[in-house]
Amino acid sequence: MESLHTDTAMPTHGLVLEAGRTSTRGSSATMLILNGVLKKSDVLVIGKSVEPIKILENFLGRSISEAYASSPVIVAGLSRVPAAGDTCTAFPDKKSAEEFAASLPAPDSGAAIKHPSVSPAPDNADAPPKPVFNVIIKADAQGSREALESEAQKLATENVAIKILKSEVGDINESDVKLAAATGLVTIAGFRVRTDSSVRETARHAHIRILTGTVIYELLNALKKEITELAPAEKKRIILGRIKILKLFKKDNGGQIVGGRVEEGVVRRGADAQISRNGEEIGGGAIAQVQREKTPADEAGAGAECGLLVQTKISIQPGDILTVFQEE
Repeated sequence: MESLHTDTAMPTHGLVLEAGRTSTRGSSATMLILNGVLKKSDVLVIGKSVEPIKILENFLGRSISEAYASSPVIVAGLSRVPAAGDTCTAFPDKKSAEEFAASLPAPDSGAAIKHPSVSPAPDNADAPPKPVFNVIIKADAQGSREALESEAQKLATENVAIKILKSEVGDINESDVKLAAATGLVTIAGFRVRTDSSVRETARHAHIRILTGTVIYELLNALKKEITELAPAEKKRIILGRIKILKLFKKDNGGQIVGGRVEEGVVRRGADAQISRNGEEIGGGAIAQVQREKTPADEAGAGAECGLLVQTKISIQPGDILTVFQEE
């Protein structure tokens, strides 16, 4: 409708939309031809890599001999996996392509892509360092790799940092396992990639965990479970109740039999207790037994008078307050 047109005589340029690697076709890229005509006999310069075209297909995966501007094409059999967004230029012969590639400026080393990671160093220098969850990411395509890497970073918690050792396209191989073994505490996450039996066996002997999947959120859930297991356990104290000691009956082998009235909550057999006197904590113990009306019970509720066998080294006195709690 806008009378768009292109000049087929123009030099052939294109843009990499997506790239990946399979064991049968090697590295491949889905590209959009921006101008000119791409022929199967051409030699491409993708980034600074010179790539003769071995396989040229249309978006349906059918072999073609040439493609015009605005056409999406698949080029397979590349020597490396290009990055999404790489530009490509076609040349009629390898010599011309190599001369063009040599004339391109070298990539800025300062601008090299670095995989983001959460620093294991805590904000407070005096605080103990966080455990670090190291992960190697392998995926079937650049888009999948980037998505998995981004989502994996979000799994970092207050207690565990995430560090991505390597993130690339391709099957899980022996070099990945060797890197993991040399680093220690590394999980390899593979999305829609293969792992040879020999590689799995090497990983098993090195105690390297390999997680694979074909659905990103399922793979992320598996990673999250691994991270949770690495996180240090946190104890949370839950207050059950408080009892005021009214009488001391007997002391025996580190245990004291006392009587008291439950001021609030419940006093439960097997729970821990914090002993306070005149508003100050003086020690702790455990509730070994609970009796109500000389009958063993599991617990006693607010307002009830009961007898307790308290395991503690503290000499309990009438008037002491026992705060009963459990830890999770």
